[in-house]
Amino acid sequence: MNEPGPTFTACRDCGEALHRDERDGHSCDRGRQLERVVSRELAAFDGELVAWLGSTRGRFAVWLAARERP
Repeated sequence: MNEPGPTFTACRDCGEALHRDERDGHSCDRGRQLERVVSRELAAFDGELVAWLGSTRGRFAVWLAARERP
């Protein structure tokens, strides 16, 4: 016996919850799309910053900034 698929799914572009019967007629809200892009970019930046701060150059920059602080 096959189980029915999910009734709602998230739009890949804007994240809005869509009923499976409404997917074809959906048009994304530009603001929601922008929020998702910014959110992904910030998450990527955070990861890159953590990696850089763990590098030799990053640790030196932190040490130097602390040393030069008045």
